[in-house]
Amino acid sequence: MEAQETRTYKFKDHVAYKEALDALPKASWVKERELGGGRKSRYMPIEIQQAIADTLFDYWNVLEENHTVVANEIIVTVKIQFQPSYPEADIYFCTGSASKAIQASKGSSVESFPKGKITNALEYCLPAARQSAISNAFMTLGNVFGRNLGRKVKDNYSLQQKPKANE
Repeated sequence: MEAQETRTYKFKDHVAYKEALDALPKASWVKERELGGGRKSRYMPIEIQQAIADTLFDYWNVLEENHTVVANEIIVTVKIQFQPSYPEADIYFCTGSASKAIQASKGSSVESFPKGKITNALEYCLPAARQSAISNAFMTLGNVFGRNLGRKVKDNYSLQQKPKANE
């Protein structure tokens, strides 16, 4: 007699999974950086987004990756395949893109590129652009990945009114 595999899921159904996606990220996960001119940007580091993905999905993987150099920037687009962790979940896809300037010598102009490009610049720029593309893909999925970090409204966008405590 063959042993039957018992599978455990992190969510009981699609509704529970969607609730987890719509949850706001923990405040400790969100970081802030100065942009200059008194402006700030809030973001969630890629390692935290990947840890969240590991908890929400049975598996996820970068399925396709494209790199393009435009002027003096490297553009990366990724397609991620993932399967949520609930019974009979479908396989889904999300995409993200990002770009990073390719490092060049001081005083170099975009018009003269690749003249002035620093040796090995792509070795340093490509991983950063790739990580940003993965992060941007995850951010399309839900609040827990930081989708609404740059927005003033941070609601879960539920169309159903929850009953008030006194109703």
